[in-house]
Amino acid sequence: MSKRKAIKVPKAPSPLLPTECMEQIFKHVLEMESARLHPSLLVNRYWCKNVVPFLWTRPFALVSNQDCYKLLRTFLLCLDSQEHNLLNCLLKPYKIKIPSSNKRTTFNYPIYMQELSLKDLEVCIASTIHKWYGKSSYDGYYPYQMEILINSLLRLFFRGSTNLRFLNFNQYFNFLDILDSTELFSQTQYGLSQLTRLQIVNNEPITRNTIHFLKLLSITCKQIHSLEIRLQSFDYSTEVINHFTNLITSQRDLMEFSIANIMINFEQIMSSLQSHKICLHSIKLDCVYLTEGSMNLLNNFHNLESLYLYYCEGLTSTLLEGHFNLQNLHIINSLKLQNVTLSMLQVYGNSLRQLGLNIHDLEVSGDMAFECCQNINELVLIIYNPTHLSGYDTWKTEKWKERLDTLILTQKINLSTLSIRDQTI
Repeated sequence: MSKRKAIKVPKAPSPLLPTECMEQIFKHVLEMESARLHPSLLVNRYWCKNVVPFLWTRPFALVSNQDCYKLLRTFLLCLDSQEHNLLNCLLKPYKIKIPSSNKRTTFNYPIYMQELSLKDLEVCIASTIHKWYGKSSYDGYYPYQMEILINSLLRLFFRGSTNLRFLNFNQYFNFLDILDSTELFSQTQYGLSQLTRLQIVNNEPITRNTIHFLKLLSITCKQIHSLEIRLQSFDYSTEVINHFTNLITSQRDLMEFSIANIMINFEQIMSSLQSHKICLHSIKLDCVYLTEGSMNLLNNFHNLESLYLYYCEGLTSTLLEGHFNLQNLHIINSLKLQNVTLSMLQVYGNSLRQLGLNIHDLEVSGDMAFECCQNINELVLIIYNPTHLSGYDTWKTEKWKERLDTLILTQKINLSTLSIRDQTI
């Protein structure tokens, strides 16, 4: 009898998990400390396709210094031929040439970006220039090289990153200025229309280009839920405040608002916020001068759940008339306003779940504060550390941590520490 040849049964392919399941797995992995998703790119095409959006959600925040040039090279490949030629034309006088390539990127990477920080972008480009050209980049051309590359990429992102949700306008290098916004935006279709969170942090004197950018944001953005503004006090001119009020009133549902270092015309800001008094649930005021009028306006936010007051001059008992049902209250005042702090705790303490106090206030009125706030489950110890008091504050912090140990054990309160230094308050 002839032997029959064994028939090889083809191995059944491994079943593919639905995209929704893959997304949940990757989200869970990202929440784990020291998690790395990059190896998942190499499993197969299906895994690669599903993991790429997660890796490119906030690429400039996740990239290491040694890999910045790789990230920048990938984004430059996303430029069309006209943009690439324009970039090389602008860079030619400053001894940089971006190599042309017929190779196209596998994915449309800009479309996956959901978060962008100008500081992270600037640091990435600075690291790349240093990698490419070393010390020779510091021959007077460096600021121009930086500015041209940054503005070229901003054009790309504002055009192609249609899923961008969070923009942190926190420029890092003081010699840089954003490009005139008329050149960043198309005349017929503006970018940034999907933003839901905007931070504007400017530690340098505000420029005309930045002011123009603020104006265009109020035209472009309608869906911002969280807005944070932090300028130098002298930058809050009438023109700038008008642009901010327009930006605030143009939003549909503003839920979180934060502003710092404003000493004049704050009532105008508070008036513009009245259009969101139903949906606004969190307000943070940092080094703000409060008038009776601005506090009366603040009292209108009956749905307010979180209130953060850091060194607000002018604070009086007027704020006790707000009828808030606060869940979170952080308050730091000068010594002369500690009676206001205690009064606020007496009025609003019963509903609080989280309380944040300065170490100095805690030392003076801690016991009374805990009597007023018996339902808190988290205490945030806020440490204000000017350099000349840092050792003293550290000593008092340790002293209070010993006293708080008993409180934490008896009332099951979670203690966290928020360190606030004089440069950022």
